[in-house]
Amino acid sequence: PLRSFSTFLSLYLPTDWPITYRDSFHGLFFLILVFPALYYILIKVTGSHFWGSVFAFFTFVLCLQTTEVPVYSLTSMLETQSMFFLLMSSYALYRLYEDENSGKIKNSTKYLIGFSLFGFYFTKYPYGILFFMACIAYEIFRSPTKYKDILIYLYKEYAKGFRLVYLLFVVGMISSLPILRVVTKINLNQR
Repeated sequence: PLRSFSTFLSLYLPTDWPITYRDSFHGLFFLILVFPALYYILIKVTGSHFWGSVFAFFTFVLCLQTTEVPVYSLTSMLETQSMFFLLMSSYALYRLYEDENSGKIKNSTKYLIGFSLFGFYFTKYPYGILFFMACIAYEIFRSPTKYKDILIYLYKEYAKGFRLVYLLFVVGMISSLPILRVVTKINLNQR
């Protein structure tokens, strides 16, 4: 959805480019955004301009030596847009954990998380869902007692009667999907 919206906005650019050029420009634009963002993020994470520059240059060379990244940047595929939003989502989570360690989460961190996760989810929603699942799994492994308390609260206070049956049904159905894929010939990708 985000790509369609940005393509629609590019129709109003004051150029005489054909629509295929405008659509291909999106991939190149996001690839151009990836490298300064990567440079900035690496400087912030390493705390050093020298090491941030070294890692950013190394990543830049590795990306451009492959044939896929330049090709993706000149097609109307979503890979470079997804690269940008994955990078921003990772940095937003880094800032969130950094702010959490300091004791107060800044508003700029909240806006960065909202922007990056919104962009990542609406660029490649399966990757966005996988990213959310990975974040949830990491949080459960990071502090299992906190989530154990949530489950106990759900069981004792919230999920009673029909809610408990419905909750167990939904969790059971979601948990059975990988098993059904292996054991049966059900195609889970049908629409």
